[in-house]
Amino acid sequence: MKQIIHLYVKSEKHYREVYPTHAQATWYSSSDKKHYIGRILDSRQKHVVNIIGKYAEEHGIELKVHDLAHKTERKEARKRGIRKTPTTLIGEIKIIGVPAIEEIEAAMAVLNESKCEK
Repeated sequence: MKQIIHLYVKSEKHYREVYPTHAQATWYSSSDKKHYIGRILDSRQKHVVNIIGKYAEEHGIELKVHDLAHKTERKEARKRGIRKTPTTLIGEIKIIGVPAIEEIEAAMAVLNESKCEK
């Protein structure tokens, strides 16, 4: 069975300021100045994605990233006891925040030991 690391993050809506041309200025309201571009991760969560992603790639482990900005992902995370982001779930071990490589390796070792015992 392939090993899987689950990573829980939460993206934020990203807007770009849009300014009217002179011709549009007469009917352009202040609420129209923001244009929705998409969703982005803050720098801390991007950093975690990069750390975990690199580790998973180097060790041939599948990485599943769950964005808690989506209702279905949030419900599933709550069932697993995930309340804060970023959170890494390796087997039953939760690492909240930015994990050190040593923490990831220790969690993987525990996961591998528990699989050997079964």
